[in-house]
Amino acid sequence: METYDLIVVGVGSMGSATCYALAGRGLKVLGIERHRLGHEFGSHLGQSRLIRKAYFEHADYVPLLQRAYELWDEVEAQTGCQLFYRTGLLYHGRPDHDLISGSLYSAATYRIEMQEINPAEVHKAYPQFTLPPDYVSYLEPDAGFLRPELAIQMMGAFAQSHGVDLHFDEWMTDYVRSGQGWAVHTNRAVYSCEKLIITSGAWTSRLLPQLTLHLRVTRQILGWLHKKSGPGVSLQQFPCWILADDTLGGAFYGFPELPPDPFGMPSGLKIAHHHPGMEILPEDKDQSIQAHELEALEYGLRVYLGEVKGSWSSFQHCMYTMSPDEHFVLDQLPGHPGVWIAAGFSGHGFKFAPVIGEIMADLATSASSALPISFLSLKRFQKPENPFHR
Repeated sequence: METYDLIVVGVGSMGSATCYALAGRGLKVLGIERHRLGHEFGSHLGQSRLIRKAYFEHADYVPLLQRAYELWDEVEAQTGCQLFYRTGLLYHGRPDHDLISGSLYSAATYRIEMQEINPAEVHKAYPQFTLPPDYVSYLEPDAGFLRPELAIQMMGAFAQSHGVDLHFDEWMTDYVRSGQGWAVHTNRAVYSCEKLIITSGAWTSRLLPQLTLHLRVTRQILGWLHKKSGPGVSLQQFPCWILADDTLGGAFYGFPELPPDPFGMPSGLKIAHHHPGMEILPEDKDQSIQAHELEALEYGLRVYLGEVKGSWSSFQHCMYTMSPDEHFVLDQLPGHPGVWIAAGFSGHGFKFAPVIGEIMADLATSASSALPISFLSLKRFQKPENPFHR
């Protein structure tokens, strides 16, 4: 068996970031990925992902986001590639909706700039929107979007260039205790390691059947609109946006129209619905669109972007791996010393990737993190004082 200090299983969003964080620490590290780097079969495809600090999901995430912002700047500097576009982010919704009240609470708690925009100003500055009269609007200037596939490729390439071994088209089939460490069996070989980090996304439950935590995998539709008429929505004219919806639930969100150069395909105005979709098996993911999924996108476009006219040019699906309370899990696998897991990112995790990578690298090497992550441990599912219970 070839021996490593540490093996990372799954080199997607969090796995590539973990390998990036481990690079240069003087350890022999192996990353195992069942597909290629930045592939289209996981949770990270779609050309763009929102990044924001005024976190409505829970204010305790904000310190992690503050560190993530620092690390995204570092990744860009280390790789020489722009990954973060600070377009600003518009929030729309009723004042009592969690999207608005939770974002304002996090902003006030951590002094994050949020600019209120009255309806007349919204109509003048952002005529693309057709909003209900009781909606309020805020702009977070320091928010924007990230390029997920490219970020994974850049972090993985950096890790490789700094001594991390990455194996593609390979996957873990089992792992068993071996001395003071672990023997990791794959479809190709058996490796020995002292520590093991599992960042396998939608495949986590398959690899960890002893984990009693139920992780549901759902598929999420992404649509790109070819605009034919209406106000401008280019990268220079239009920010990112997120908008609370009470009819279908969840929120609609979108991005400026991105040109093929340098962003690649698909191109156009991207619109999506942040709401758990139909439950699937990860290997059953496909890119066909069902009638109810298209109807949801059509509804969001018609109701909230009524001034923008066009036709759908492309659709994709990504996957959400939903934890029971829709919050992350960062912890040691119970009863398995030296095995650490990062899972359950529930459709809002990508923006955290470099800080999750740093946390997992620290946990695996020193069993602790300087960042406040206790609220994301598995223990919360055994205690009535779960911080996410409302």
